[in-house]
Amino acid sequence: MSEKGSMTPEEIREMEHQHVKMSYNKIEDLLYAGNNLCCVTHFEHELLSQGITADISLEIENLDNPHGVRYFFWLPWTEDTAPSVELIKVGLNALDALMRQNIKTYVHCKNGHGRTTTFLASYFISRKGMTTDQALAVLRERRPSGHLNKIQETFLKEFEETNKQGELL
Repeated sequence: MSEKGSMTPEEIREMEHQHVKMSYNKIEDLLYAGNNLCCVTHFEHELLSQGITADISLEIENLDNPHGVRYFFWLPWTEDTAPSVELIKVGLNALDALMRQNIKTYVHCKNGHGRTTTFLASYFISRKGMTTDQALAVLRERRPSGHLNKIQETFLKEFEETNKQGELL
């Protein structure tokens, strides 16, 4: 705890997520989103039993070893930041390839909130033609725990504009 008796953002985040178990939601038929806070056993029982065979990890803090998946993509992205456009392009192209092959995919970061929501909103904006607001509304409905900070919101608005101009993908 800091000197003044108040908690730092890191301490708050640790406390909030200390007892969180695996949490995930179905976003679309082939697309799931969630966290990476639990053990391999829950991944195996929960996700593999759903037929999920691809894992897209957005965690820079942790390089997974997802047992049982056929495809694994690691897109290291610092928590509470916006991604690089390059990372988004690579990630969306990987997700496109998986979706075209009808491969159920799990997208996650540590908590399954900011980076995961930003990545999936980017997918809906660039691949489904949604606005940022529309994409976030869909994601709020399907993964209510997802939320963005101002940096991530700004990134999505700029991403949407760039996508409209055809400069992205």
